[in-house]
Amino acid sequence: MRAILFYAFCFGVLHQVNSALLMPFIRPEAQSNIVVKASFDHPVPTPPYLTNLLTNTNLFSPAELDSISAANRRFSSITNIYSVVGLKLIKTNQCYYIVNGWLTPEGKYEKGPFTNFFTVAVHSDSEHQETVEIAEPEYPGGLTCRVRRPNGEGYNVGFAGGSLVSYAQVKNQRFDGLYVLFILGKKHVLPEQCYLWTRFKHGMAGGNFLTWNGEAGQLNVWAVLPEGFDFIGNCVDTFDPAWSCESNP
Repeated sequence: MRAILFYAFCFGVLHQVNSALLMPFIRPEAQSNIVVKASFDHPVPTPPYLTNLLTNTNLFSPAELDSISAANRRFSSITNIYSVVGLKLIKTNQCYYIVNGWLTPEGKYEKGPFTNFFTVAVHSDSEHQETVEIAEPEYPGGLTCRVRRPNGEGYNVGFAGGSLVSYAQVKNQRFDGLYVLFILGKKHVLPEQCYLWTRFKHGMAGGNFLTWNGEAGQLNVWAVLPEGFDFIGNCVDTFDPAWSCESNP
């Protein structure tokens, strides 16, 4: 996926109505039950229990850390999506995704919609009983992988230059569990800090939505979402678009 989308929240426009803080990238009319404690224009010091370190057990369980670490070890060194140690190539798919708009590398917002076509290599992993889909990089060092088990559970991960930048738990093709974006770290090394953190349940968000300015020790966004909030449906622009594919014979 286009890695620039992973950081779109960095450049969100904050609106203020009647001095009430609103959450960036969410339609104002959908925010009546959202409590916003910090925003890009009004950051707050990060409380110790919400520090953005991966060692923070208030944000990450031991099982989640194990899964993130394992994903980093498995995929950060891939250079050829068609030949991966431990995986058997089954087929390739021609895939696409559609976004309403994106930020260019120069920081200019271009309004869409845009349709992006790419190739996905589909592998089987007999050892872990998983299907692994690896997307063709759109830029040098970029990589996106989707891992699925027979019960529909799995995760999505993204890399930039061999550094892990995103991890999202998925069940039955919906976000279900942890969703986190990482601050770009060293190549092949597990990142130490995250930039964005939230959780989903059956495709719906709920609880804390957090983004940090780690260097300043601040929360750039701290919003408390009601349980069952349709985060994806209420985004102003496309959020983490899913792939749509047609199989090759």
